[in-house]
Amino acid sequence: MASLKPRSNVKGSQSTQVLRDPNDPRLQGQRGQLVIEYVLLLAMVTTIGMLLITLMVGRGGVGQGGTPGLIVQQWMALVNAVVSDMPDN
Repeated sequence: MASLKPRSNVKGSQSTQVLRDPNDPRLQGQRGQLVIEYVLLLAMVTTIGMLLITLMVGRGGVGQGGTPGLIVQQWMALVNAVVSDMPDN
């Protein structure tokens, strides 16, 4: 059976704890990069979400001269179909 020893990419007697040292100058730049990547990812997801919401449920056709979103269009088509239905036909 294989032993479950932790593997280390560092050669010699150094352990992986050297890489986790908060005062290690090699990691100082990576923290800033991590924050920047997180903020950029958050901005991209927020932008994509806003675009999807606008395209799906936007009410651009109400007084703004644009086309309403997909869900609003389908809802209006359903309302018009119900309104135009004649009873006893």
